[in-house]
Amino acid sequence: MSQQDTVRTDQGELFLCPTCLATNDPRNDFCEACRAPLSGTSSIDPIKNIWARGFLYREMCHGRPSRIVLIGAWFLVAGSAIGILIFGLGGGILMTALCLLLLAVHGIVLYRTTKNCLRKLKHPARAEPGFARNPL
Repeated sequence: MSQQDTVRTDQGELFLCPTCLATNDPRNDFCEACRAPLSGTSSIDPIKNIWARGFLYREMCHGRPSRIVLIGAWFLVAGSAIGILIFGLGGGILMTALCLLLLAVHGIVLYRTTKNCLRKLKHPARAEPGFARNPL
């Protein structure tokens, strides 16, 4: 992290989260307030990678993302759904049920992201921080 991302206090240095600007212990890999990854190395561990991906999906489904985030979500999620269709639907009943469940989750993520991006803001002054008020 750069020096502008740190805050000096009586207890020592604290890092600022780039997403929500909450202060965090320098040893933390994820923000205590919003669970955003705090460094590039926070997603190397397989379990921490799951946390980082979960943060990505939560960010896509909440708030009002910009259109570039919507396009990225369609590429990411639709590509995964196509892979599930190609490689997963040839197995037995259990594999087919699991694939259909995963496709349903992918559909819900795409629906919520698209709906949130295309909705009109009722109160533009109260737009959520971290998301574009006037998307591309």
